Amino acid sequence: MIEDSNLQPNEEARRRMRRLHKNAAESILENNTLRDALTDDDAQELLDWAMAQLKQAAEVAMLLPEETAESFMTERVTAVSRIMRQVNNLTAKLPHMATEDLQFRLDDLSAALQTLTGFAPHPTDLQQLLVNRHALDNQTIFRKLMQIITERHME
Repeated sequence: MIEDSNLQPNEEARRRMRRLHKNAAESILENNTLRDALTDDDAQELLDWAMAQLKQAAEVAMLLPEETAESFMTERVTAVSRIMRQVNNLTAKLPHMATEDLQFRLDDLSAALQTLTGFAPHPTDLQQLLVNRHALDNQTIFRKLMQIITERHME
């Protein structure tokens, strides 16, 4: 049985969490290519989502041994970046993408979301984007993608 005191992060772990979170947030904020095709409002919404994911990851990392905390955060930052990149690219280019390219991007989005959250998007949601892509405007695409990345589905 684990004692409650072992679950409480010490001050050193809290400092490490703040440092990991700060580094993760900076890497996302400094990379404009993760949101350059979005409107300002959409970019802010995606950034807010990303910052919330990184904060949550840092809180988990704080409870991990130091030697695994950094790799855990690196994996989460990479997943958040991949998701943001795909949301950005799909929002701008989805109606004009070749089916193979679109399928690759949707698969990458799904895999990154699985890594980040442990949940995969519902396949029907992804299939609807693929099938209806020519009828969707950028704002509708962005809304659908945000819905996909924020909902949790057990597969």
